[in-house]
Amino acid sequence: MGRKLASWFFAAAVMALSVTPALGVLLFGPSAAGANEQQTQAPALLENNTLNPDFLGDAAAWLEDHFYLRQEFISLNNALTAGLFGASSAEDVLVGRDGWLYYASTVEDTQAPAA
Repeated sequence: MGRKLASWFFAAAVMALSVTPALGVLLFGPSAAGANEQQTQAPALLENNTLNPDFLGDAAAWLEDHFYLRQEFISLNNALTAGLFGASSAEDVLVGRDGWLYYASTVEDTQAPAA
């Protein structure tokens, strides 16, 4: 019975995490921009009194920028990636000892010559 309960708990946790961003936008409003990023404008269903054929794509782009707890989820993803895998979520950044970050293209400049 314990294994089945753990499976149900895990499924419920995954579902809760999955719906939190979209439900949060409906209940608490869109997330603010982080740092100096430029967010997309809200999509318009009608443009020049005709249906906008790109409405769903525009809505997806808007939701990517404005979903609830966006910055917190990005920080959580980065912390998990660094903690579990010892890697950075940015492909051109390497994680060094003691949490130091290095640009991959400059690693050779920071390494001591081989003896």
